[in-house]
Amino acid sequence: MKLISLLALCGTIQALPLWFEPNQGQAHPSVQFLSRSVYLGSARIGARRDVRAEGLDLETGISSYFIDNHPKKWHAGVPHYGKVRYKGIYPDVDLIYYGNAEGHLEYDFELAAGGHRSRTDLALLESTRT
Repeated sequence: MKLISLLALCGTIQALPLWFEPNQGQAHPSVQFLSRSVYLGSARIGARRDVRAEGLDLETGISSYFIDNHPKKWHAGVPHYGKVRYKGIYPDVDLIYYGNAEGHLEYDFELAAGGHRSRTDLALLESTRT
């Protein structure tokens, strides 16, 4: 029997790439997408609040959540995405979250023709990785 230390296992988990899952009931209803072990709170200054997130770069993995002994709380086959886009968060500006090669959260603003960089104020409130 081979034993794997908890420390080694945690290191292996931390080395996994970052992915995003649409909230299908496994998190608070205010959450549109979540990511393995990354929690981010942000305030987008002057941004539209009605923007819906969309997953980009569908990956092969899935997650399943079996909460309690109540099948109505179970969520199976939740897809994984490599990126999440908030389209039109500012006029002519999209916000895209993704994981870099080291598994850290990054984001880009994509400007459409005529988009202005000055519209991309972002205040990070908290970002932790567990």
